Amino acid sequence: MQKGMGMAEIIKPIHFNDPFWLSYRSLIMLDPGSINLNTGSFGPTPQLVFNEAQENRRQLAAQPMDFLLRLLPPQLHQARLRLSHFLHSPFASTVFFPNVTLALNGVINSVPLFFGQSDRKLDLSQVEVLMGDLEYGSLVWAWQKLARITGLRIKVIPLPRTPKDPGEILDTFQKAWTPATKVLYFSHVTSPTGMVLPARDLCQLAKSQGALSIVDGAHAPAFVPLNLESVGADFYAANCHKWLLAPIGSGFLSACPDLLEKLDPLWVSWGYIPDSRLGLHEKDSLGSTPAIRRLEFAGTMDPAPYLGVGAAIELHQNIGPAAIRQRQADLNRIVRDTVADVVGWKLQTPELGEMSGGMVSYQLPNPFPKNPGPSLPLRNFLWKNYRLEVNLIERENEPLMIRFSTHFYTTPSEIAVLREALPALESFIKSKVEA
Repeated sequence: MQKGMGMAEIIKPIHFNDPFWLSYRSLIMLDPGSINLNTGSFGPTPQLVFNEAQENRRQLAAQPMDFLLRLLPPQLHQARLRLSHFLHSPFASTVFFPNVTLALNGVINSVPLFFGQSDRKLDLSQVEVLMGDLEYGSLVWAWQKLARITGLRIKVIPLPRTPKDPGEILDTFQKAWTPATKVLYFSHVTSPTGMVLPARDLCQLAKSQGALSIVDGAHAPAFVPLNLESVGADFYAANCHKWLLAPIGSGFLSACPDLLEKLDPLWVSWGYIPDSRLGLHEKDSLGSTPAIRRLEFAGTMDPAPYLGVGAAIELHQNIGPAAIRQRQADLNRIVRDTVADVVGWKLQTPELGEMSGGMVSYQLPNPFPKNPGPSLPLRNFLWKNYRLEVNLIERENEPLMIRFSTHFYTTPSEIAVLREALPALESFIKSKVEA
């Protein structure tokens, strides 16, 4: 695929015969007795990626000191280099984290430092963070915690659910901008609905207004063409365990080196005080740089997930990034047609094109009774009766949503199960509401 090609340019139908995709499906460690339409939460692990991680764990178990002191540093260096090339992000800007939640908590907690505040004086009452209403819940809590401590103002604006083009999203943020807006926070791909936001345009908006841009890219790697240099975010964090199918426990944070220097680590461990013999962004003997190590090293941890990212990238590139996104979209179209045909639920995701891909969400009919964990009975119903995994999304003061994810390993025959499962789920919901 040519550099810069957008989603809209790859949804023209291309067809691979089933043996092509089944050959790659056979590489995925997926329980053959279940149907996973929930890569958006967790991707299953390809066998070769699992083997890579397990071999590193075997070596770690056999001789911990030799592995951690001698074998790990060059492997960690290579893994970081491979990931940075894949992301179009400099080596010195790429920090491994177990997941995007930890990475962005580190950024959010450091926001006071970007406005001249110290630990002794936390007053951000004149600073406004602008975000849409489709952000990931636990990270919204992280912002709310910071607001309670510092007086930071959070402005949440409603985003259109099925916009016709990216300009609608950009216009929504522009209209909400005020002189107090100093931080723009958004998801590249919204977790509840799978909508792809115009990340580059939004980051340029923030830059033009002298504001920080902080991007939750949890779903973006292997879901959209991702070039972090082009996106231009001040901070960008994501997971590799979703659409890239890397081991769970592999995520990253990327920022320009000058901004990484200003972050306050979530922990104090070795590396917190940088090695004075090296510049902050010089390669060290530990597979990182002093600036990276102070953010990344949290004591003794299992490094195998980080080291497995390279194998996941290799598989992704061997299949072909454009072909994978095409496959995701083709299968997603089948899901959309099926839902429209059998239940007709209200769509919450833009039509297939540059603003969507392998995820689609719908509003479920009849708000489920308000009780703790209202989605759990529905999850259990689908699992017990159909061995089907989807995502059910609970949002305050809104009806439940159901989200379907299709990846290259999904088969049309698995999607066909929805023709029976969704009407049955609708009847189950109705029975609970009427009870």
